[in-house]
Amino acid sequence: MSFNILAAFEAILFASGESVSSDDLCMALETSKEEIENLALSLGEKYRESGIQLLRVGDDFQLSSKKEYYEYIRRVTEPKRSAPLSHAALEALSIIAYKQPITRSQIDYIRGVDSSSSMSRLISCGLVEAKGTLDAPGRPSLYYTTKEFLRCFGLENLNELPELGELEKTIETEEFDQTALDMSDFSENEEIKISE
Repeated sequence: MSFNILAAFEAILFASGESVSSDDLCMALETSKEEIENLALSLGEKYRESGIQLLRVGDDFQLSSKKEYYEYIRRVTEPKRSAPLSHAALEALSIIAYKQPITRSQIDYIRGVDSSSSMSRLISCGLVEAKGTLDAPGRPSLYYTTKEFLRCFGLENLNELPELGELEKTIETEEFDQTALDMSDFSENEEIKISE
């Protein structure tokens, strides 16, 4: 039986059930990163008319179902899944996504309420993690989104997040507090010292 590198690439991604780094794929397949890129393009083309897609998250690759089939998948998997994120948790997550690295007190300030339970939920879901501390009294933890966040939202990197201005235009419900999106309290140029 001859070795089919594309089939091996696909099998690794299928069997792992989570993202696999290009470095790990290079090692397993004994090939170059350039070849991994070519394999990814070929596999993406193969799945064009499929219910499966190849996701790229930074230098990692993962197989996933396409979002247009969510309703069908939900019918089978929903009883097994945990409750969705609350509005408060989604609000905290969006603040972290756009302002990372950020401390919990900064998140609380922007939201105007305590975010303890929302943060616990986001961390338990693997969407947010604490990495390092702010060089300030009390050395508060700095929070970032994770690769799982990128995977869940179908993003390759944070540069693919929509601009805040675009988001504000799409928000039409009166109950949404637009001040939650006002990030001007924290300067884009503010220097943050991080300690690992």
